[in-house]
Amino acid sequence: MGREKTYRTRQREDILRFFESRPGQMFSAGDLIASRELKVGKATVYRSLSRLTQEGRLSRFIPGPGSAALYQYNREKPGDAHRCRLACVKCGGTEDMYCSFMGEIERHMKGDHGFLVDKEKTVIYGLCKSCK
Repeated sequence: MGREKTYRTRQREDILRFFESRPGQMFSAGDLIASRELKVGKATVYRSLSRLTQEGRLSRFIPGPGSAALYQYNREKPGDAHRCRLACVKCGGTEDMYCSFMGEIERHMKGDHGFLVDKEKTVIYGLCKSCK
């Protein structure tokens, strides 16, 4: 008791394959629901996105207040490295950054400031390689 079983459903696997075939791209739940490629119901999309994010298979990003959450495939294995999102203020592009240094920042914030970093919402704004 207390352990939740993880069920591998065809629909969840279809959603994961959708993301895997589009590395680096982000999609909202609405994008998936509107997709002609996926044959899944609205509730299944939301449930699957939640589960895949909890499992570390997808990253969740909220671009701003009142914005729909965007999801992206995680190429890295969950727990391999600390992640934050880099967002370009010029072109609007985003990408995940995996870096052990983020772990140091998280430990410092928690230990020295009593502040727990929300990795799901951590964004560093600047200029990407193409725009600088």
